[in-house]
Amino acid sequence: PEGLLLADDQKARRLAERQNLRVKGTVGLLVEAWRLGLISKVAPELKTLRANGLFMDPELINAVLKETGELPT
Repeated sequence: PEGLLLADDQKARRLAERQNLRVKGTVGLLVEAWRLGLISKVAPELKTLRANGLFMDPELINAVLKETGELPT
């Protein structure tokens, strides 16, 4: 059976992957929304999430901002 787990918790993500479930976190959902044209920018959303205490790996954030063309030059 195919499934998708939406989670940021590392333990939950590892368990889901062992069960052959796809895993997507908050940042992945934002990128998907951007790709679908549901949001025009990811950076403001990431800033809000960080301000509210969500930890996000800086390398992941840089990669996402580069992908979306929002990485400052």
